[in-house]
Amino acid sequence: MKTILSVPWALIASVWYFGNGILHSATVLMEHKRKYDRELLRLLMDGHVLMLSGAVVFLQGKRI
Repeated sequence: MKTILSVPWALIASVWYFGNGILHSATVLMEHKRKYDRELLRLLMDGHVLMLSGAVVFLQGKRI
Protein backbone atom coordinates (compact mmCIF):
# COMPACT_ATOMS: atom_id res chain seq x y z
CA MET A 1 0.00 0.00 0.00
CA LYS A 2 2.89 2.34 0.68
CA THR A 3 4.05 2.14 -2.96
CA ILE A 4 0.77 3.62 -4.24
CA LEU A 5 1.10 6.55 -1.84
CA SER A 6 4.69 7.32 -2.83
CA VAL A 7 5.87 10.63 -4.26
CA PRO A 8 6.54 9.35 -7.82
CA TRP A 9 3.00 7.99 -8.11
CA ALA A 10 1.51 11.24 -6.82
CA LEU A 11 3.54 13.23 -9.35
CA ILE A 12 2.52 10.89 -12.18
CA ALA A 13 -1.13 11.25 -11.16
CA SER A 14 -0.86 15.04 -10.99
CA VAL A 15 0.68 15.26 -14.46
CA TRP A 16 -2.01 12.89 -15.75
CA TYR A 17 -4.87 14.98 -14.32
CA PHE A 18 -3.37 18.31 -15.39
CA GLY A 19 -2.56 17.06 -18.90
CA ASN A 20 -6.03 15.62 -19.36
CA GLY A 21 -7.54 18.93 -18.24
CA ILE A 22 -5.54 20.83 -20.84
CA LEU A 23 -6.40 18.32 -23.57
CA HIS A 24 -10.08 18.40 -22.60
CA SER A 25 -10.27 22.20 -22.71
CA ALA A 26 -8.37 22.40 -25.99
CA THR A 27 -10.60 19.77 -27.60
CA VAL A 28 -13.74 21.52 -26.39
CA LEU A 29 -12.57 24.85 -27.81
CA MET A 30 -11.61 23.31 -31.17
CA GLU A 31 -14.87 21.37 -31.54
CA HIS A 32 -17.26 24.08 -30.34
CA LYS A 33 -18.74 25.83 -33.38
CA ARG A 34 -21.63 27.78 -31.89
CA LYS A 35 -21.67 30.96 -29.87
CA TYR A 36 -20.75 31.11 -26.21
CA ASP A 37 -23.40 29.31 -24.17
CA ARG A 38 -24.00 27.46 -20.94
CA GLU A 39 -22.87 24.09 -22.32
CA LEU A 40 -19.50 25.52 -23.39
CA LEU A 41 -19.01 27.01 -19.94
CA ARG A 42 -19.80 23.67 -18.30
CA LEU A 43 -17.39 21.79 -20.55
CA LEU A 44 -14.62 24.32 -19.97
CA MET A 45 -15.19 24.12 -16.21
CA ASP A 46 -14.78 20.33 -16.41
CA GLY A 47 -11.32 20.86 -17.89
CA HIS A 48 -10.44 23.43 -15.27
CA VAL A 49 -11.55 21.09 -12.47
CA LEU A 50 -9.19 18.45 -13.87
CA MET A 51 -6.34 20.98 -13.94
CA LEU A 52 -7.10 22.09 -10.38
CA SER A 53 -7.19 18.46 -9.25
CA GLY A 54 -3.78 17.90 -10.79
CA ALA A 55 -2.39 20.94 -9.00
CA VAL A 56 -3.81 19.79 -5.65
CA VAL A 57 -2.43 16.26 -6.09
CA PHE A 58 0.95 17.77 -7.01
CA LEU A 59 1.03 19.91 -3.88
CA GLN A 60 -0.05 17.01 -1.67
CA GLY A 61 2.47 14.70 -3.34
CA LYS A 62 5.26 17.03 -2.29
CA ARG A 63 4.11 16.63 1.35
CA ILE A 64 4.16 12.80 1.39
